Amino acid sequence: MTDSLKKYVANLISRREYTKQEVTKKLRQRFAEASLEDINGVVDRFEELGIISDERFTEMYVRYGLNKNWGQSRIARQLAQKGVSRDSIDKYFLENSLKIDKKNLAETVKQKYKFSAFSNLPSDEKNKVRQKIERYLLYRGHSFS
Repeated sequence: MTDSLKKYVANLISRREYTKQEVTKKLRQRFAEASLEDINGVVDRFEELGIISDERFTEMYVRYGLNKNWGQSRIARQLAQKGVSRDSIDKYFLENSLKIDKKNLAETVKQKYKFSAFSNLPSDEKNKVRQKIERYLLYRGHSFS
């Protein structure tokens, strides 16, 4: 049984990074008859070997989120949903905060979706547009600052 578990994990990891929790969940779904000890043993072994790494997954997923112009809070929330510990997420953002230019990222989103085209509007319309931009940026995970 463990050989088929190992083959399945190797096949999964060969395509993309996964968190430890995601791999465990996929193994439980695929091999319902396998014992929890066998599944955890295989996953732990792959983690010991460095094949499964939540830190590497975090780095990859942050790059993915930044390329999609997501803010830090949205990326962090989705990482937590994928099983990355809150400490690992906070540590990553703390260590890499200088590399992430939040203001530039929010400005890129604003320009990309042509919100600046509304600058010639009257002031009450500008306020509505500004609120729309703020809601959009908050949805994308950017902070008010």
